[in-house]
Amino acid sequence: MNRFRWSLVLFLFSLLSTSILAAQDVWNTVTMSDNGRPLPLLRAIGVPASAIYDGKKLKAFVFIWGREKNTGGTGGLSMAIYVENIEDLIPDKELARFDGDLSNEFVKSKTLDVTIIRKSGILTVANKVCRDGTPFPPMVPNGVEVFDTNVVLTAAEKLAWKKFIAEMSDGFDKGHLSIGGHELSKRIEVDFTGNGIGPLLQELIRFVEP
Repeated sequence: MNRFRWSLVLFLFSLLSTSILAAQDVWNTVTMSDNGRPLPLLRAIGVPASAIYDGKKLKAFVFIWGREKNTGGTGGLSMAIYVENIEDLIPDKELARFDGDLSNEFVKSKTLDVTIIRKSGILTVANKVCRDGTPFPPMVPNGVEVFDTNVVLTAAEKLAWKKFIAEMSDGFDKGHLSIGGHELSKRIEVDFTGNGIGPLLQELIRFVEP
């Protein structure tokens, strides 16, 4: 990418920022559970985040999770995003497009863009996303669904996502999620820090990958 395009991307990324992230926000290990019952075969790391939808600032939580290798999992990691009260703001007919069978046409489209920024530059990947139920970390209220990349991917999509997760594990300063693609009339924009993610994500990769 030439210098002009790098400058343009950096400028656009700064425009997408929804707030100044709290200095104390840091990635931590979180427990996955189903209605309060711990699920030891699942592990996750997460961080508080800040979201904006239709001009409204909302609390959010971003977490990356996976199942222990050789226990029936996919061998990969999923990213999930909880946005407080988002279901009260998005029209039901739009939100329903992310529900149900993971093979539905809306879920097949790539409606999540993830960007990380660090001193060496910016990396972005697009992925599919659906609304999913349990299991959740304790930061997500019972009965609430989250946006989750735990969907069926092609071999090429799996490889691209795996490479991006590996890049995240090398550390970054700031991340940004844009949810909605062409399926939401207004996108959900989420900012999160990369503070402390490196060692935790590297360990999580070792936990899930065969």
